[in-house]
Amino acid sequence: MTNYRDLAKKYEEDLISTLRKLVVIKSYYDESTVSEEHPFGKGVTQGLEFLEELARKDGFKTKIYDNKVLEIIAGDYEQNVTLLAHTDVVPAGGAGWEYDPFVLTEVDGVLRGRSVSDDKGSLLSSYYALKLLKDNNLLGKYQVRLLVGGNEESGSACMHHYFKTLKMKQPTLGFSPYADFPLIYAKKGIINYEAEGDFKLEKIHSFKGGVAFNSVIDNFVVNMDTDPKFIEFLKENKVNFTHVENGSNMDVTFIGKTAHGSTPEQGINACIVGVTNLNKFYNIKELKKIADLYTDHFGRGINAYNEKKNREETGDIESKPLAIGGGTYAKDADNVIAFGLIFPETHDNNKNSVLFIFIYCCIFDIDHDFRSE
Repeated sequence: MTNYRDLAKKYEEDLISTLRKLVVIKSYYDESTVSEEHPFGKGVTQGLEFLEELARKDGFKTKIYDNKVLEIIAGDYEQNVTLLAHTDVVPAGGAGWEYDPFVLTEVDGVLRGRSVSDDKGSLLSSYYALKLLKDNNLLGKYQVRLLVGGNEESGSACMHHYFKTLKMKQPTLGFSPYADFPLIYAKKGIINYEAEGDFKLEKIHSFKGGVAFNSVIDNFVVNMDTDPKFIEFLKENKVNFTHVENGSNMDVTFIGKTAHGSTPEQGINACIVGVTNLNKFYNIKELKKIADLYTDHFGRGINAYNEKKNREETGDIESKPLAIGGGTYAKDADNVIAFGLIFPETHDNNKNSVLFIFIYCCIFDIDHDFRSE
């Protein structure tokens, strides 16, 4: 039997070196650089092009589709195993980073940095597992296709383009490698929407907060009339904020704590803190309504609460499959499950990860169904 651990050790140094280069790329959706050439922004395009060059040099068939999806292929068979990963990340946001999010840092044997677990670490672990299998003639009679998307964190328009618009072949079987261990059988529904309305906010000129749909707002900036009494009120109530006065106007920044959108109870929503305190002081019914709708972590305010919600998190290989709150590409293609090495407390602001490559190599050793004659 092939010893995947011994084979994988030969690729470990390359994996870490490549991850170091990929983490540096700020591949988040950047509206200021979005264009026809760069549909998700220049950073995302740069990430896809970096990986395409790597795979091409390693002898894979590669193609980038409209700077939305990178396709990496090994083998020419009818049936395919498809891995769906992504190189885009959520913007780093404000404070709260112990280490530079765009520099790979190793601390006590743990790799830290934006996307080390979701998803650049998982992506490269899958890539080097595929390279290992190709280099050692272990792929059997399957085509293996690694798809790298550029818009997973902002709605998965990349995979919609690949499968729905371009009508590319669906997987025979596959997995998305950046979820919880051991595997995912169900996910909560996801709804992104925008609401518009007329507000009478006499003292408030504008407010802005948030960097992505799937993360808790950690900074909420309100531009308003300068009001020393409101500032004193915030101080008396021990609200976490800063403010800058500019004559008759001032910017008040409410400070929260970011968290993944699937676990909002782990964060502090700065927007809710802001509108709640603005309402308390100025008695603004429109802001009170926003607070009433969205304060509850479980969605009671918008009638989205499910009493049967039951999420397990485990590192035990005998554990049962999980239902999770986060979304993955598994929902965007046929015959795909979500799988990964996210254990409790990994999907936090540092996105910790061990070396994924060993288990990802072993996942391909699926009896003779995969390595069939």
